[in-house]
Amino acid sequence: MNRDPLTCPYCNAQVSATGLANAPGRIPCPRCGETFPYRPAETGAGTTAPPPSPQDAPSLLESTPAHLAVQLGVLSALSVGVSLVLRFAVASDITHRAFPFMFLLGAVGATASAWLWYFRRPRSNGAAAFFILGNMLAVAVLVLPFALATTDFRRARDPSPKGGLKQSPDGTGAADARASAAELPALGWLPEDSNLLVGIHVAEVLREPAGKEFLEQPSWGPLRAALTQVEKWTGLKKEAIDHVALGVRTRQLLPRLTIVVQTHDRYDPAAFKLVLDESKPMNHQGRLLYPLQIKPVGEGALWCVGERTLLLTLWWDGARFEEVRKGLPLAPRPPLQGLSPALRTCLEKRLPQGTPIWVAGESIPPQMLAAILPFTRGVKGLPAPLAKVKAFDIGVRFYSDRREVGLLGDLECADREAAVALQKFLEGRSLPEVGAAKVVGPGDAGPWVSFQLRGDPEKLRRALKSGNPLLPR
Repeated sequence: MNRDPLTCPYCNAQVSATGLANAPGRIPCPRCGETFPYRPAETGAGTTAPPPSPQDAPSLLESTPAHLAVQLGVLSALSVGVSLVLRFAVASDITHRAFPFMFLLGAVGATASAWLWYFRRPRSNGAAAFFILGNMLAVAVLVLPFALATTDFRRARDPSPKGGLKQSPDGTGAADARASAAELPALGWLPEDSNLLVGIHVAEVLREPAGKEFLEQPSWGPLRAALTQVEKWTGLKKEAIDHVALGVRTRQLLPRLTIVVQTHDRYDPAAFKLVLDESKPMNHQGRLLYPLQIKPVGEGALWCVGERTLLLTLWWDGARFEEVRKGLPLAPRPPLQGLSPALRTCLEKRLPQGTPIWVAGESIPPQMLAAILPFTRGVKGLPAPLAKVKAFDIGVRFYSDRREVGLLGDLECADREAAVALQKFLEGRSLPEVGAAKVVGPGDAGPWVSFQLRGDPEKLRRALKSGNPLLPR
């Protein structure tokens, strides 16, 4: 009796049934070599077909009811949707921390439901391959936004680099006590076009016996500009702050200040309503943003960019709030990325490690440099040598063994002649009650002039007393 040809379920090849016995069993495919079950259409009279072998039993995927797969898919989609809404619409630490778990749970459930539904009946090799490729493509599309949305969560679990920085949930961290100025984490949030930078490692200063006076009664203009603005707009106590970085853009008529505050512990974003009673917060990138009004013509914004990071921007140049809001950074960059070569040289090579208070600038107005540099007090007019200073750094260091405070700095001039003139100017100046500084003129490294002096903490604090060179008068 002629028999219809059989089809191999693995490669779809036609297998002739001629010559096969009537007894059921497994037959090999001459094309792919796989074996598949053979069940004859008819059996002899008075005989019964044997029960199917275990290999012929339907798989778990094939035996799953379709409605169960659909229900699992709907629940998983709801889990993903709710997690996304909570992550980007509700500014809460709890929702941000729960988002990765809810999203992953929903994604795994959606994948499982798709497999259960698709393979509820046998599929050809080609269909199965296309389905698997589709799964891979869907994973690739979803992984990138998931990774970006969970950066804070994953960075919180990074190990602390030896001798470096202790990472925080928002990608910055607590500054190491002996780290250089170039490693201050908050620098990564400042605008790249900042040409005047101020760094204050508050936690390290407070560890010094003389440091508390410097912070309780800040007299130096850059130090006072950063700390007073932070306290005014946030109400944070100095003990709650790890470090502060300030960036100023001075290449225009009115400056723009950006202050980044890194705290020891998580703060409550809603707590700033008590300080900013006239400001109504809005949601920006899933985090609270407080618009500020600076009388009479200035504006500002306080953004709760991370669990331990605050970004405060103040401007007087008439820029629109919406324009500034769109320019707020979503993630920190490497601290020195985007800075000019001159500023990188000051922070990396000039300022010594363990300098908790420092100022560095490039191409700033000579009048502003004169207000920052303490040796210009009592000088009528603008000292001529300052007009040719291209870049500079000035730092304050604490010497616990001698209970002294040191003031040190480096100034790069336009040429060697200008450096010699600046050296002579500094050698002829001294600070009241503190004395004259040791000055080193230009050498093989280029037209740099360096100075250093040490003195009693209280006397040096009084000698540094100045106006505020960073804010409009």
